[in-house]
Amino acid sequence: MTRQHTVAEIKEISRNWIQGRYGGRADFVGAHLVGSLHHMPPDVVFPPYRDVDLAIVLDSITEQRIDDSDYDGLLLEVILVPVSRYTDVERMLSDVANASVFASPDNVLLDPRGMLVPLAEKVGAHYAEQKWALARCNEALDSAGKALAALKASTTPHEAVFALGEIKMQLGAVLTLAHLKPVTHRRNMLQLRDIVASEKERALFERLHRLTGSSDFTRERAEYFLEKTVQAFDYAVSVHKTPVPYGHKLVACDRPYLVE
Repeated sequence: MTRQHTVAEIKEISRNWIQGRYGGRADFVGAHLVGSLHHMPPDVVFPPYRDVDLAIVLDSITEQRIDDSDYDGLLLEVILVPVSRYTDVERMLSDVANASVFASPDNVLLDPRGMLVPLAEKVGAHYAEQKWALARCNEALDSAGKALAALKASTTPHEAVFALGEIKMQLGAVLTLAHLKPVTHRRNMLQLRDIVASEKERALFERLHRLTGSSDFTRERAEYFLEKTVQAFDYAVSVHKTPVPYGHKLVACDRPYLVE
């Protein structure tokens, strides 16, 4: 049985793994948490099926790269990020995905050049200001608009489904960001269920469900689709060769994460 760790223990294990893997590299700028781990209390148990999202900041790359791997029973999603993303405080304050990460210096795991912690301190000081909350909401709305245009222009089921998922994710993010909560992609509707407060927000929440046809889902129907999806995943892992969007998730060690 996989040993269960607290969030604080996961952070320390991750810090040691990053130091061993990247700490000696000349292009290593630092590392920080991303994903749900960054806003979980340190003493709670981290579910063993969840992935640990880590951003590794390098000054030798210009494009982001993602890789999933298994380390000591932990599923690591390692995101290699160019240092250019961390040079502008205002850009970070407007960033839908990373502003909440940098609202606390505690989310910086390693900072050998002394660049990331000062950035986090500046972001944390202004994160809750209305100006920046609106900027993040507007960025999500802009992304939703682009996805809607992609949906209208789609010519295959794959393109349409991908665009529809992006629309739902970004519109859900707007409500989340308006409450100054960190955005999570896969679990955002679950998170939103406990965030929405006003009647207007609840109505929007229900419209998001209807948008993707999930408003009348029963548990039995959800389990049926889960079974079919797992079958498709297992087959895809066995034949996957051609690069596809999110292809880094088509690895056997991701199965518990996707199922649970």
